[in-house]
Amino acid sequence: MKNKWWTRSDVLSRLAAASLLAFGLAACSGDDGSDGAPGKDVDPAVVDGLQQQIDELSQAANAETCVTCHVGDGAVARTGPDHQNYYNQFYQDGIVKVAQGSMALTAVGANQTVLTFKMTKNGASFDCRKTEAFAIGSYWSKYELGTKTFSDYMSLKPSASGISWNSATNVCTFTKSYTSAGDLANVAAIAANANAVVQLYGTDEILETNPEKHITSGKYPFAGVLRIGT
Repeated sequence: MKNKWWTRSDVLSRLAAASLLAFGLAACSGDDGSDGAPGKDVDPAVVDGLQQQIDELSQAANAETCVTCHVGDGAVARTGPDHQNYYNQFYQDGIVKVAQGSMALTAVGANQTVLTFKMTKNGASFDCRKTEAFAIGSYWSKYELGTKTFSDYMSLKPSASGISWNSATNVCTFTKSYTSAGDLANVAAIAANANAVVQLYGTDEILETNPEKHITSGKYPFAGVLRIGT
């Protein structure tokens, strides 16, 4: 490919063309400063009609709108504020508490465990024997340091007859006996102070339950954890 060398006249011609183009563009910019024709006042009925169309389109596109589930008259909350006030009742953390440092687990003989703990509600002693609108559970889970996994677990919650509460000390006691070989092996591990985690959890003042989906929704959830071993 041959290089093309521009002559002095070529350069001057191109500079002149560029200057004319810039001048032409500048001459075309700006406005004449005159006002446009006066417009008509908006019709409120037209605005209301447009807003209604927008609302209908938004409602049709929004799967979370209240009318998806709540249609017609009845006692069900049907507005956003009513829904929010109802939802605010759920999951109020910190009302019911498992007292920090109160949990302890021991093995009694070869087939029994005793779990003790304290609970409070709004700072006052709480009776863990409560049954109405109340749920509580507890599990022991063996922890393997080598693999950093939980290798086994066992429920510590007994039947109602195995749950007691001392009003003077606010100590709740779960006493449970076991018969299966696997559970007896876990009791032996507890007696040997094997590495494990004990979980205590539940909900007070339950408002909604869905047994089919194993869902329990209440006002006051609570939980406690005890780490055993190294």
